Amino acid sequence: MVNSEVQVKPKFALVKLDETAHWSADVQEKVGRIFGVYLVDLNSATHCCEITPSYELHFVESQWTNEIPEDESERFHDLIEENDSPRNEIKYMHCHSVDAFPEIAGLDLPEGAGGIKVLAEWNSTVDNWYDAETFDWFDLIIEVAGE
Repeated sequence: MVNSEVQVKPKFALVKLDETAHWSADVQEKVGRIFGVYLVDLNSATHCCEITPSYELHFVESQWTNEIPEDESERFHDLIEENDSPRNEIKYMHCHSVDAFPEIAGLDLPEGAGGIKVLAEWNSTVDNWYDAETFDWFDLIIEVAGE
């Protein structure tokens, strides 16, 4: 009997979504636009009780556009971190919406509502470390947040 299971290797990317509207006016005034940064596998789609496929977006951290004065930096950083999405939260977004985001470079923030950065350097070495049975999203998110 031939094993017909095909293991699809992940294609990791970071998705940055403008989440400014979810923050209070005083936070917005100080830090500017706030982006949620999510890790996604572009080779894995989920159907959430609908025909249209969605990606699982795993929250990593928040980033913002304005430099915060040094004397207020710790307070705002703590405030944002306390009110971030939980690390184990998964957000679902239609694949066609994510795929339509413009590509962004490195740590850049998108100009519009969102952007995507394919993690080519990770994807080129995925065969060396990826094992579908032992893969842990949480460990990978910790690694991404640390970079």
